[in-house]
Amino acid sequence: MSKLVFLDLSGNSFHGNIPKEIGNMTKLQQLSLSDNNFFGEIPASILNLKELKTLDLSYNSLSMEIPIDTGNLSNITTLDFSNNNLTSTIPSSIQKLIKLETLYLQNNLLTGDIPSWLFDIKSLKYLFLGGNYLAWNNKAKVTPRCTLFVLSMRSCVLSGEIPDWISTQKTLGILDLSENQLEGTFPLWLAEMNVNYIFLSGNNLKGFLPPYSIQQLSKFKSSFSISEQLLWRTAKLLNISHNNLYGRVPASLGDLENLESLDLSYNNLSGSIPQSLAKLQQLTILDVSNNKLTGKIPIGSQMDTMNNPNFYANNSGLCGMQIRVPCLEYLSPTKPPKVESKETWFSWEGVGIGYVVGFFVAVGNLYLIGYFVPTKPPNHRRQQRRQRI
Repeated sequence: MSKLVFLDLSGNSFHGNIPKEIGNMTKLQQLSLSDNNFFGEIPASILNLKELKTLDLSYNSLSMEIPIDTGNLSNITTLDFSNNNLTSTIPSSIQKLIKLETLYLQNNLLTGDIPSWLFDIKSLKYLFLGGNYLAWNNKAKVTPRCTLFVLSMRSCVLSGEIPDWISTQKTLGILDLSENQLEGTFPLWLAEMNVNYIFLSGNNLKGFLPPYSIQQLSKFKSSFSISEQLLWRTAKLLNISHNNLYGRVPASLGDLENLESLDLSYNNLSGSIPQSLAKLQQLTILDVSNNKLTGKIPIGSQMDTMNNPNFYANNSGLCGMQIRVPCLEYLSPTKPPKVESKETWFSWEGVGIGYVVGFFVAVGNLYLIGYFVPTKPPNHRRQQRRQRI
């Protein structure tokens, strides 16, 4: 097997240590052992695979450190050590991987600062570091030489403000900094970028959300007030749930004519649900639960079908047919009808008819129980007496 170029053993039930002999397959260009039950350390012999372009050891139970000499894999373009139990810091030798385009290290037990030299790898396009105990050095000056498409640092221990060096990544399509300890306000430069998906949920950001395009906001999650100036036309799904959004639900959301799903749950939104949402002909899901909304739930068109009470739960001031809670306007006394005289005549006519009918019914009942039995002839009475004697 010394001439083997491609080896994919992923998705099996292999267990134990990765065999050291795998380092003898020096012609290998792609090696995948992912989604197995391998444990122990990554064998140093694997670093003998100088022709390797793709190395995927993800979804195992590998532990110990990432090999110090990982940088010897000089032809590597994709390195995936994610979803293991790897510890210690990111080895500095990785900066020697001048062809590296994709680095997956998420969901391990890595610690320390995110090294600034990572962003000096010119070829790097996809960087996944989330789910570790990694922080960044807020005092370090970072001048990236890479051009990132994806930057994911979800669920690390990032703190401080969102670093402005990210603004240099003009090709960035996905930015995930959610579930960290970031503070400060939403940076204006981020609103000016063409990022398609921004995840900032689970941080301590505050302030007002600047005008933004729907493609970004549809995946945007953080603590802001929804601006009335946000008018987006093409979105089909808008999910900004589980944040600290405050203020009123903008009536302008009713202009999202293609919207099929709107999730505003678990925020601090107040006021009423705008009637403009009834204009959304494509809407099939509306979840505004766990807010501070009040007033009547709009009716008409698709809103009449939004009758799942769970989607309105924990808004103590809401009412409407969708949740079978009557609004006060339905409980107030109604005005006298215009045909009052006719109804009055009909009522008294009914009383009169009822009196006559009731009289004859009463007489009939008395007759049946014996109060109006006709008197028998005298002779008949004499016969009854004789029989008794």
